[in-house]
Amino acid sequence: SMDGEQDSDSGFDEEILDPVRADPQLSTNSARIDTGGASGGPSGQPLRNFAAEGMAVPTSSAPSEDDGLEKLFPPPKAMMFAGTFDALRKGAEEERKYCLVNIQKTDEFASHELNRDTWKDGAVSVMVTSHFLFWQQQWNSPTGAQYLALYPAQTLPLVDIIDPLTGALLERIPGYTAPEEMVERLSRFLDSHTWGKMGKGVQLQSNIPVSQAQLHGVDGPGQQQRMSLENEDQALNAAIEASLQDSALPPIGCLDEDGSRGRSDSTNHSHYTDSLRVAQEMEFEAAMAEDKKRDLVRQQEDEKEAMAQALKASEEEAARRVLADKEASLPAEPPTDTDDASVADLMLQLPDGTRIRRRFPSATKFRSVLDFMHVCGVDPASHSLTTMYPRRVLGTAEEEQTLDALELCAKGGLSLRVEAH
Repeated sequence: SMDGEQDSDSGFDEEILDPVRADPQLSTNSARIDTGGASGGPSGQPLRNFAAEGMAVPTSSAPSEDDGLEKLFPPPKAMMFAGTFDALRKGAEEERKYCLVNIQKTDEFASHELNRDTWKDGAVSVMVTSHFLFWQQQWNSPTGAQYLALYPAQTLPLVDIIDPLTGALLERIPGYTAPEEMVERLSRFLDSHTWGKMGKGVQLQSNIPVSQAQLHGVDGPGQQQRMSLENEDQALNAAIEASLQDSALPPIGCLDEDGSRGRSDSTNHSHYTDSLRVAQEMEFEAAMAEDKKRDLVRQQEDEKEAMAQALKASEEEAARRVLADKEASLPAEPPTDTDDASVADLMLQLPDGTRIRRRFPSATKFRSVLDFMHVCGVDPASHSLTTMYPRRVLGTAEEEQTLDALELCAKGGLSLRVEAH
């Protein structure tokens, strides 16, 4: 009866069902009222429980604009993080991962393509679960609207990478992205970023004028507050206005090139990302210049060493040719039965004590004796020959005289000592 329905409704405020565990349809039906009856009033219309909605743990639970496609291509719940945006950042910080946020719009087929192709791809799934906490929301859900108030966008769907430490928007991938391209972009992002390298920035009040707990009506575990629809709308509008103000500041460390804090740009990467990228590019260019300088010095040293080795090899080759020519120019030794008067039988005592005997025709010039000494390893330019008795020093000054003229054809042979001068 109508009285029974009214009694049931009157008891609803006394006991609020847990929105996470309770059946949503059951909680909706239990809140119906009948005030208009047959006169055309709001008979049988559900009464929204804003306090329960505020306490609900958000998932991608926005009203679907295309239930058929959403059922056909469901979200990847197996790898989705269930919780608020603050909980997402906290969880990512604890696991040392980045936040990967996907804001969808059901009347954009690209959203369903992401669910159908990209998020179900094995390579994408492995990369996302290994390095990111994945959070998917509908743009018109409370949590989706709050996110877009903090990180405005012009096109949907979008995929954002958020630094959980600073809340900075590190990269935005708009629209549909094929699995192969998604793997490439996420890999390139991971290669160019080091988790936690920039340190934890300060989340400014102008960026988030209302805390997530206030927007959801939750102070903490076991503590519940009621938030009226009017207060919820005011908080959401304040967040949107704050995000659009020219004075909205990025996290500390996100500075322009002139050292000032710039305004947020929803269509490009944040200033935080730009500053990091510029610093990385400058560091890379400096390292490249240093490497090029070291390579140039090393190349010059290698060229100098190669020239020295080539010069040394050339000098050694020239010396070998000189010795070969001198050895070839030596006169043949006379036979042993030749008259001693026409033969110079010389015994050379080298500086190392070695004795070498050689016979020369008496008409041979002394230069041939010096050449023979050179072939034996003693340079005539720095050594001379000395006779024992009478003592005479013979060198390059006598090279044009014959051995007979120098009286070196003594019977029985002649001993000459090689001495340095």
